Amino acid sequence: MAVATRSNEELQLLSIPFRSRLNQFMSSLTKKRIVLNWHKDKERIQRKLYKDDVDCDTQFLLCLADYYHEIKPILLQSYREEYPEEPPTPAKLKEWMEDCAIASSVLGHKKARNVWLEIIRVFEWLMEANLIPMNEKNVLI
Repeated sequence: MAVATRSNEELQLLSIPFRSRLNQFMSSLTKKRIVLNWHKDKERIQRKLYKDDVDCDTQFLLCLADYYHEIKPILLQSYREEYPEEPPTPAKLKEWMEDCAIASSVLGHKKARNVWLEIIRVFEWLMEANLIPMNEKNVLI
């Protein structure tokens, strides 16, 4: 998913109420924590891959699955802040993360946008490998 970064001029074209809602959406403490921790977590994952001399896709995906299980509680908590009545299915969680990336982009937060895009990519890889646990109703567990 390609998301362009908006210039300040483009941001000023948005109505103040709309910008305010976007800022409110992205000002969640859990979203901020996800973004702030990503770089540290990413470095830790890279060190683990290097230390364990991971040389195949299966090992790589298992390492990413371990990381997903670490951040899953805060991802789901943040998702539920926006959609308390909606069960988190893989499609809905991915859509919500894409909304976070788009909102970050519109607000000019390029680093945050890139973090969300990387997390989405990890989630997609794990979904393709069937490494995301779900119940019989396709709800993330």
